[in-house]
Amino acid sequence: MPSLALDRSTVHYEDLGESRAGMPALVLLHGFPLDGRVWMSVADQLKSKTRVIVPDLPGFGRSSVSGSFSIESLADDVETLVARLRAGPFVLAGLSMGGYIALALGRKSGAMLRGLVLTNTKSGADDEAGKAKRNSMIEIVKARGTPAIVDLMLPNMLEPDAAKDKSDVVSQLKSIMLDCPQRTIEIALTAMRDRADYTELLVKLDIPVLVVHGTADAIMPESSARKMSEQTRNGSFVGIEHAGHLSTMEQPQAVADVITKFLEEIGATS
Repeated sequence: MPSLALDRSTVHYEDLGESRAGMPALVLLHGFPLDGRVWMSVADQLKSKTRVIVPDLPGFGRSSVSGSFSIESLADDVETLVARLRAGPFVLAGLSMGGYIALALGRKSGAMLRGLVLTNTKSGADDEAGKAKRNSMIEIVKARGTPAIVDLMLPNMLEPDAAKDKSDVVSQLKSIMLDCPQRTIEIALTAMRDRADYTELLVKLDIPVLVVHGTADAIMPESSARKMSEQTRNGSFVGIEHAGHLSTMEQPQAVADVITKFLEEIGATS
């Protein structure tokens, strides 16, 4: 797994496949408290079609960070990573927290960004109840560490029957979550609590936007995801059946198929 030293972080990433004429590269951003492994089954399906870059965001997985970070600073790091790897033009896909980062980058990125895939995420900022929940989780992780956050979050991350039908996915997801450092969890919760509202950006974006959503997601309502796609100038919605919040792990083939179609449509207009 190669790495790249940035200003305040060292980012480890997977760089799979190769650039192909007419097909933009694809950058896949994970959610919280996760790392790039949640995208790898999808990436393995897509690497024969285009170049696929899967970073562990600063502070997560094998990547390190000096000090704190925000959603905006993570977006800056992703933009720098893509530029340093000469991966443009590219499509950016973000899962949950990764979707917030994708939107933050979309607000300031130039012509190299050809499209967004927003997966099990939302554009709005936390309301007061949401902020209070983040604050409660910060206190929990400070007092009891990463395992307490895993116990709190894991039951809602996958579809209701996952424990019975997808025990291997449950086991892998739990392992990934337990690997997330306590300090990273604290910083990330603060970053998500304080993030901007990107809803108005959706109206202004002039690039294609694909909203992908696990229909059994207990964390992000499907109605919010559908509304998000309707707010874009050039957006579409695809529901992934038999998947909850981690559709990329639960139904990787289905997610890869819809992203492939999206990339091909973008490539056809190049």
